[in-house]
Amino acid sequence: MNLIGKLETVVLNPLITLLFGVAVVIFVYGVIQFIWKSDDEEARKAGAQHIMWGLIGLFIMTAAIVIKNFIARTLLGS
Repeated sequence: MNLIGKLETVVLNPLITLLFGVAVVIFVYGVIQFIWKSDDEEARKAGAQHIMWGLIGLFIMTAAIVIKNFIARTLLGS
């Protein structure tokens, strides 16, 4: 296995997985906050913000996976 393959396996894949998990946690926290504190307008705004940032994080991590796979397939031929 070459250096780039090891870098992908040891560093990039775990990092992307960790950040994807963080985005999921932020999204779920926002949903719970939005539902549980539905009577408090400020808490609902904060929950909506968490939901939005969680979705943005999920989109970015999905795009990172797609870009990483595209580069690996085209440049490295794997």
